[in-house]
Amino acid sequence: MLSRFTGFGIFGHVRRSCFSGGGGDAVNFEIDAGALQFPRIYNRTKREINYHGADNAIGISYAGKAGDVIKHTNSVVTSASPYYWEINSAATSAATWDFSGLVVVGATVTLRPVMTFTSMAFSNCLSVTTTGSTVDNCNFAGSKVVCSSLANMALVSNCSFTSAGTGHAIEVTGAAANITLSGDPFTGYATTNGSTGNEAIFVNIATGTVTITIGGGGSTPSIRTAGATVNVVSGATVTFTGLPTGSDIVILTAGTSTILAQVDAHPSSSYAWGYSGTPTVDVGFLKPGYVPQYIRGLALSSSDSSIPVSLAADRNYF
Repeated sequence: MLSRFTGFGIFGHVRRSCFSGGGGDAVNFEIDAGALQFPRIYNRTKREINYHGADNAIGISYAGKAGDVIKHTNSVVTSASPYYWEINSAATSAATWDFSGLVVVGATVTLRPVMTFTSMAFSNCLSVTTTGSTVDNCNFAGSKVVCSSLANMALVSNCSFTSAGTGHAIEVTGAAANITLSGDPFTGYATTNGSTGNEAIFVNIATGTVTITIGGGGSTPSIRTAGATVNVVSGATVTFTGLPTGSDIVILTAGTSTILAQVDAHPSSSYAWGYSGTPTVDVGFLKPGYVPQYIRGLALSSSDSSIPVSLAADRNYF
């Protein structure tokens, strides 16, 4: 069942769309290889007007909850006027989500931590606010990622950023901290630190010292800062391969409960983690239907490495 939807059809004129469960009925919203285009507000040159409204007054909001299936894949969402594309604040990770292959063009985007956002593309979007979401293997072309903390920025990994000629790839706020960025190449941004407005990362933090370690596969970003001292250093990456897709992964400081990285339902069979120095860690891999596997006391070097993982099927699982 599709509820709380108002408009004139998914591929026609949509005023405000909210895909969410209603009553006791679950939503099954699935579009594959489709195109959704919101109408232009007006065109002064052509003296045309399709509807009366402000910028970002229309868009699409996904509010999936337990039992809902939200799959919008291998498709394009666009508009000639500013609109929003968001995960609704009422959405939960209990829904089944899939946006792989979706291209969002020209939107103001708000993600929420209901899933790992992977294999998506964002083109000429005004902003992509992560709200603490894990973002992996996505492409951002002329689209600024906005993170409310450095810890949230570290959740954006293995993503490519391409400049539109002006604007930052990432803007981060919050308090000073030390983080690792893993596998994020930056193309077309300013080559030196400064305040031109085209630096790869804008550290919008006024005080303190920020250290950004660049893991394997990433490029060294140019930095703009609002006052904090920012150090960018090189690091290394360890890649775990052979994982069942959908595995939960946790990396801790060896012999402690201090979490260094944690990913739920990782969508790929390999997972890359960037770090600095030569830490010793404990790593756990878990997925229903498999026997949990732990690597304890793993001593990492200052060079990139790859470690195969083989989870055995749990014969007692049913």
